[in-house]
Amino acid sequence: MKLIIVIGLLRREHWAYYVAFVFLGGFVVYQIYRMTYAPSLGLALLTVFDIVIIWLTWREYRRMRARRTDLHAAT
Repeated sequence: MKLIIVIGLLRREHWAYYVAFVFLGGFVVYQIYRMTYAPSLGLALLTVFDIVIIWLTWREYRRMRARRTDLHAAT
């Protein structure tokens, strides 16, 4: 699944951003759930890393939408 998302993101496919948000968001929710009954530093660091990746993907998604809007406004 991750490989499909990565390929979609590299191709700047619109659908891949939504799938990435849902997929990574699901991981974060599960990791937080796991930390409630079995806390670990490794899992906490992985969760922070996933949140950073979601944030970077969101930034790129907003840039892509802004470029699309600019292209449509120019025509």
